[in-house]
Amino acid sequence: MYHPKPRGEPPRSAGRITAETLKETLNSEPVGVTFHFGDPPGPEYAKPQEPLSFCQAVKKVKETHASLMLTRDTLSCPAARYVLGFEPVDGLDECLNNLVSSNRFNDHEAAYKALTSVPRITENTSSVTLSRYDCTPDVYILYLKPIQLMRVIQAIQRRYTDPLRLEIPGVVPICGGCAVTPYISNRITVSLGCDDSRQRGGIDEDQLVLGVPQSKAEPLAQTLRELKEGRGE
Repeated sequence: MYHPKPRGEPPRSAGRITAETLKETLNSEPVGVTFHFGDPPGPEYAKPQEPLSFCQAVKKVKETHASLMLTRDTLSCPAARYVLGFEPVDGLDECLNNLVSSNRFNDHEAAYKALTSVPRITENTSSVTLSRYDCTPDVYILYLKPIQLMRVIQAIQRRYTDPLRLEIPGVVPICGGCAVTPYISNRITVSLGCDDSRQRGGIDEDQLVLGVPQSKAEPLAQTLRELKEGRGE
């Protein structure tokens, strides 16, 4: 007899299984990030009721299971609007002022160099969606403890025989370092966050942030499971 699935239950596609395996082996809920450049995403994605930073959006999705759509008007952080492709470099004055006034950099030139050295999307982004239920996101973002990151590094070296090579930016570390950079470079990335992202994004003192591009997610999940089974867990 046919038993229909309850409404709203996500399908167990290969992508869903990958996300579930990442969650199980790393004990962390992955948030899928997808970049859109044309038609808006489906009705399951809601705009936030008030502007959020990218880090706040990740936190909201992790905590409430919401599926969010961010646009230029719903992103409160000018640096995020820049790296996500919503705003040109000309719109960075506010961000540069903030970086200098908070004593992060000595002057605007140093702040500008740091911010523009981070990869950014140069196409005209129409929206960015975040969800725990997107089966084929462009990037997965996970919050990990050091021992969980150790497992990831072991899995990467087992799978690819090369160590994980890190470049950790001090600015836009989550939106730029763990969303845009994996999307553009197809590399797994790690970030320590920043003062704002730790405060607003719900990153605990003992956590780091991992960004995994879609093409690396399934091999990573599979290898993490193999290592876990090898430990008898």
